[in-house]
Amino acid sequence: MYICGFIVYVFGTYEVFGLIGTEIGVGKNNVNIRLTGHQFMEIKDKSLHDCVRECTPLARCKSFNYDKSNRVCELNDADSTDVSADKMQAADRYIYSDISAWPKSLLGSCADNTCTGTKRCSPTKDASYTCLSTDCDGKLPPGFTFADTGTITLGSVRTYKFDCPPGTIWEGIHNTTCRANQKWDQMENYCREIHNCSDVKQCSPTYTDDEYWLYSQSFGGKKVKMYCHGMGTSTPTEYLTVNPDENFSINGGTDSITEAFKTTSKYAKIRVDMKDMTVNKGDTTFAEIVGAGTSYVSYAKAETCNCNWGCKHGTFSISTEGTGFKFSSSLTVSGFGWQPYVGPLTKNNDNTKMSATCGGYCGGCQPSGSLYLYHDENKVVDESSAVLAKCV
Repeated sequence: MYICGFIVYVFGTYEVFGLIGTEIGVGKNNVNIRLTGHQFMEIKDKSLHDCVRECTPLARCKSFNYDKSNRVCELNDADSTDVSADKMQAADRYIYSDISAWPKSLLGSCADNTCTGTKRCSPTKDASYTCLSTDCDGKLPPGFTFADTGTITLGSVRTYKFDCPPGTIWEGIHNTTCRANQKWDQMENYCREIHNCSDVKQCSPTYTDDEYWLYSQSFGGKKVKMYCHGMGTSTPTEYLTVNPDENFSINGGTDSITEAFKTTSKYAKIRVDMKDMTVNKGDTTFAEIVGAGTSYVSYAKAETCNCNWGCKHGTFSISTEGTGFKFSSSLTVSGFGWQPYVGPLTKNNDNTKMSATCGGYCGGCQPSGSLYLYHDENKVVDESSAVLAKCV
């Protein structure tokens, strides 16, 4: 008669007491060893003897690895006699054991069971046993589609996709595992609004550079129209499409007021950070240089050089008319450079258009601090002018 053993760690090795000879499940040669490539089930928060109890009733389970550090059982469908030596690999803090090395008496009436395949032996009240299925339900949950069906056997992993309404994207746990209770892991899924161009790209790789409806977190989830640029890259970015004739920055050159000294940068789109709706004034991706110069003038910037105090040759104009956005009513401008002249900032009634004329020696003016966009509740943008992304 065998006595259930216990394990003691002595001088860097493991010894098992209470078991005899070949029926010792774990000995010093099993420490820091792991069988690879045959795991069909992982069970967390378990002790070594829990691994034995999980493995022994399963016809499919031939051995197990035990991760001592994380208290994880890895059940294997092969043992050390079935695999090549390269499958038995060194692994710190692991214990490996063939289930055949443990006493059959641990199984009670299942000791000599004939269960096969994916069946699990279960003792009965009459000192006999029955072979139970460990398969999970193969039905597709309502609202889901398969990305990878897998199988329905114990330890199998299925990957699902959830059908979200247009303008939203699926978040949550996409994979579910068949457990020993014949239940799939519960998936935590929900559809959230599409916040940026990366979300659009994730929805479908077929989407290209275009105007899209996004839901701004800065505006409490309000829908805004943005141009997604670089959809063929891993990091698409957001731009606001504007009228270049009303969005320009001028370097007025020198004292001469002739066009030969003037450089104008016209902006057809401005870069917007969706996290806080700030305009990147230095982004010139969609800017065009008009005039004598070869260098871009930053967005919302007016300047001149070698121009006496009071020189007013530099001008900027910014406008969000027709976009559903506006600027802050408290926006101000400040001077920069040497001997700057800062002219008054003119604004229209709804703060969608502003301009200033400035200069310096060299110097000029620009908006004070960051330039933010605000949602204009009074302006309605045509729904058909942008794409509402549908995830596939």
